Amino acid sequence: MSSLANSIRKNSKRLSEAQESYRSSVESVSSYMMTVSKQFPPDYINPLSNQEAFNSTLREARGEAKQWNENVMDELISVPGNILHDSSRVSSAFDDAVEATNKLIENPNDKYAPENLDDSLAQLLHIFNHESNQVQGTLELLEDTKNNLPLIAVQLKDAAFDCEEGVKYDQGKIDELQRSISDLEQEIASLTRDIVGLGGAEAALFGVGAAAVGVAGPFGLITWIVLAPAAVVAGVYIALDSEKIKSCNKQIESITNSMDGYTIDIANLQISTKLYEDLAAQSEQAKDKLFEVQAAWALLASDLANEISDIKNSQKESQGRRYDLVHQDLVDAQAEWRKVQGQASLMNINLKYSAANLKFGMSSAQVQSAVETAQMISVGDLFD
Repeated sequence: MSSLANSIRKNSKRLSEAQESYRSSVESVSSYMMTVSKQFPPDYINPLSNQEAFNSTLREARGEAKQWNENVMDELISVPGNILHDSSRVSSAFDDAVEATNKLIENPNDKYAPENLDDSLAQLLHIFNHESNQVQGTLELLEDTKNNLPLIAVQLKDAAFDCEEGVKYDQGKIDELQRSISDLEQEIASLTRDIVGLGGAEAALFGVGAAAVGVAGPFGLITWIVLAPAAVVAGVYIALDSEKIKSCNKQIESITNSMDGYTIDIANLQISTKLYEDLAAQSEQAKDKLFEVQAAWALLASDLANEISDIKNSQKESQGRRYDLVHQDLVDAQAEWRKVQGQASLMNINLKYSAANLKFGMSSAQVQSAVETAQMISVGDLFD
């Protein structure tokens, strides 16, 4: 006889990996959305030939990001929670099935137990199919909501390129600046992972924010917006004053102060453009990851359908030893399901957007004070 428990065990790794990858992707999109919401046309040091067209395209890009965020983001965040919502129904169906087999072991001729077992197994299959269909509903929403972010990112890049025509600037300095900003973002991401690891993702409030690197120099205050997620676990807040962060800041300040005005202007355009390119890529990746989650649930449901069919066939052999096997398989399957349920709870997306004005150089206590006194923003109000 086949095994329901083995089927769940076989699929659990694929399911967990798909959901974990999806959670990470949605958190990444959320970070980019927060940063994009703070992006506006730059203050130019020097006039550029196509700057008004770039500004117009940037405002249009922000509008597309706002629309996609309002139409889709909340649904993406809700997927793991919706799946977890059905966990109690699965446990109840397993309990009913186990109870039915107990009665059949005691009395193989029990006239009600076979029907109760069939109903419980049918309920299990219905719930697992429901998870796949529920994810499919979000996928259909994504398909129906046209994602113009990739197209607008290309248009923004073209507009920035037109601004560069006839301008002398140092691309090497800009590349160096972007690498330093990336180093800073990676350090923040590493600190965030460390904090989440203190209590497990289920205990984390993942506060998405953006922090600014302000550089005072010959052209006044130049500000670079940097992705800055802040995780909170058991009252532990991220610190933005570590030695590595200070080093990254100094590097960014040094590079910025070595730039001439035109190079700073073009750097602003290229950094804004790259931000939208990355957001567009992440938004498409989130959809791909959701496909993987849907496929994992669909495969689990398909495998379970085969196992349940086998169990039903075994009922036709009214021998106590067969019911013993069915009973033990259901008990083992429920234990395997509890493991899957525990893993799934770690993948719940608990995101909050903070309006806190975070700055690099803040201690953990200062970040805590800023976050606790600032307004928490809903997904739909992010761009308001």
